[in-house]
Amino acid sequence: MSRLSSHIDPLAPVVNMPLPGEPTAPHFGGRAADIDPFISHYERLLAKNDVQDPIAQCEEILQYCTPRIRSFVRGCQNFHDHDWDALKGEPLKWYGPEPPIPYLVAYRHAHAPRAPIGTIAQWKRYYRSYCAAVGELHNTQQLSTFDYLYFFWAGIPRGLRDALEMQLERLRPMHDHMQPWTMDDVCSVARKYLTSNRRSADIVPEGPSVYDLDHTGAEPDSEDDAASEDSESESS
Repeated sequence: MSRLSSHIDPLAPVVNMPLPGEPTAPHFGGRAADIDPFISHYERLLAKNDVQDPIAQCEEILQYCTPRIRSFVRGCQNFHDHDWDALKGEPLKWYGPEPPIPYLVAYRHAHAPRAPIGTIAQWKRYYRSYCAAVGELHNTQQLSTFDYLYFFWAGIPRGLRDALEMQLERLRPMHDHMQPWTMDDVCSVARKYLTSNRRSADIVPEGPSVYDLDHTGAEPDSEDDAASEDSESESS
């Protein structure tokens, strides 16, 4: 039986859901980024505790919401119809984040300020950040392949991009310059170029390179990113 409502049939079996504040209890306070995980968490609890009563499915969610959101849920017609499948779409619709505009997401990533790329580790970081920000938009066909490849290329710092372009033109002399380079070709050439540059620097040291400085002040993606640069270069 719901601990927040007296509308459930008193003869219905007691619902064994976690109490608010317990480690396994979900909570939603209104943040757009939290709504999807919250609904998924709540539905897993319904399944785990075998809550099949439609009234309980709708009522039990109230205890995991703030007072204002509880008022919103109670105001939904689907709540009074005891239709959980329809009700769960209401918070997703009205509290969920605005859908991204794919072209703008890719454009902003390509033009975001970033440190120069002069090592394999820094290149990997750039590749990961681009795939994390833009990859799903391409994989779900929200962003064209042309734009996906174009903005990946555009986001590479200008100095490195010019150097890679010379290597790519040697690799693909018949490439149509109206089309962007493929990511496979760009990554292959970048790895070879950055590895070669690092080895040259090791042979003829000229002091600290501007590429070894993180101008953004950002922390590495993982603790061993910086420590692994030498080993990554040598193993490439």
